[in-house]
Amino acid sequence: MQTTATRTVVVRNREGLHLRAAMIIAQRVKPFESTVELVKQDQRAKAKEIFEILSLGAEPGTELVLEANGPDAEPALEALVRLFFENFGEE
Repeated sequence: MQTTATRTVVVRNREGLHLRAAMIIAQRVKPFESTVELVKQDQRAKAKEIFEILSLGAEPGTELVLEANGPDAEPALEALVRLFFENFGEE
């Protein structure tokens, strides 16, 4: 069964979505079957693609919409929301 889910998060870590944070996002969603994207206004980035995440230029305070589509969309987004809440373990 295909499920679509969305969540809104705010980038709160001091450096924004830099290389280390992008790598953590990609690693976290890798085990999920669902397609997961990060959306900043009219820009979209696949969550499994580090350079696409970096291309968003998401600085601290940036609001992002997380979108997932697939059989495990809800758990995939919950895992990502947790990362943003925990500031990627940075602070």
